[in-house]
Amino acid sequence: WAQLLYALVLFVGLYAAAATASSGRTSGVSSLLPYPDAAGRWLDAEQRAVAVEFTKQSLTKHLLTEADKIILAGVGSYHDQGIYALVSNYGSLVARFLLKPLEESSRVLFAKLNDPALAKQDDNGDSRALLQALSLSLIKLVGYVGLVFVCFGCNYADTLVQLLLGAQWKDGSASTLLAAYCVYILFLSLNGMSEAFVYALSDKSDIARLNYYSVGFAAANTVAAFALLRFTALGSVSLIVANSFVFALRIAYAVRFMSRFFRAPPQTVFAGILPPRPVLAAFGTNYVLTAVSTRIFSANSFANIAAHVGVGAMLFCVQLAVVYTFDRVFLRRLWSFFRRKS
Repeated sequence: WAQLLYALVLFVGLYAAAATASSGRTSGVSSLLPYPDAAGRWLDAEQRAVAVEFTKQSLTKHLLTEADKIILAGVGSYHDQGIYALVSNYGSLVARFLLKPLEESSRVLFAKLNDPALAKQDDNGDSRALLQALSLSLIKLVGYVGLVFVCFGCNYADTLVQLLLGAQWKDGSASTLLAAYCVYILFLSLNGMSEAFVYALSDKSDIARLNYYSVGFAAANTVAAFALLRFTALGSVSLIVANSFVFALRIAYAVRFMSRFFRAPPQTVFAGILPPRPVLAAFGTNYVLTAVSTRIFSANSFANIAAHVGVGAMLFCVQLAVVYTFDRVFLRRLWSFFRRKS
C-alpha cells in the first residue's frame, strides 16, 4: 500500500507539473501518456532496447532481494526465519525512509548534470567537475550514515531490542542480528548511492553489462548464503554476511565505472569517498567506548539504559565535532550543493 500511494503521489506530481509547464492543459497532460511518433511507432528501437535491459535489471534485483528468504526457508529453522523477518523489517525502515529518497533524487540530479545540452554550453568542463564533486560527496555522505550505524548501532542494538520488544529479547539472537544489520547498512548505503550514479549515466551497453554482472552477483550471493547457513553456526547472520559480501562486489563495480567515466584512477575515486584518517580513528575509538559502556551498564534498569544512551549521545556529539574539524571542506561543499538553485 505504501508503494502504491508513493506511485500515485508521483503520478499526480508529474501530471500537475506537465499541465503547469505547458501553455495548454491538454498538451501538457497528453505528454505523460503514450502516443505514436510521426512514423506511427509507439516505442522506437533504442527505447525498447533500454526498456528490456531495465526489465532484466529489475528481475535480477528482485531475485537478489528474495533469494535470502528462499534460502533461509529451505535451510534455516523456523526460529531463524522469524528473527530474520523481525530484524529485516525494522532495519529496512532506514533504507525506505532515509536512503531510498536520497538515492532517487540523486539519480535524477546526476542525469541532469550529464545532460548533453548542458555539456555543449560548458566549454570549461565545469559541469563534469561539478558532477564528480557532487557524486563523490553524496557517496561520502551516505557512507557517514553507515559508519554512524556501525559505530553506535552495533553497541546499542540490545538496548533498542529491549525497548521495542522487551527485556526477554535483549540477550537473544535478535540483538546479534540487529547489530549485524547495522554493519549491513554501511554496505547498503554505499551500494545504493554508487549504483544510482551508474544507473543515471549508463547507456544501453553499460546497462547490459551490469545485468550480466548482476547475474554473477546473484549466484555469488546464493552460494555464499547457502554455504554459511549449512556449514557454520552463524544462523540467520549468514544471510547478512553474504549480502554484505555481494554489496561489496557491486560497490567495486560502481567505483570501476566511475573511474572510467571520470577518466581517473580508482584511488582518486576512493580518496573522494573515504573520510579523513582522524575521523575514521574517532569512529573506531567511539565504537570501543560504546562497547565498554554496554558492559558497564548491562543491567535491565531504567537508570542503566539512560546512562548508556547518555554516553552514546555524548560520544556522538564528539564524533560530529571531529568531522567538523577534520572534514570541513566536505561539509562546506555539501552545504553549497544544497544551497545552489542551479
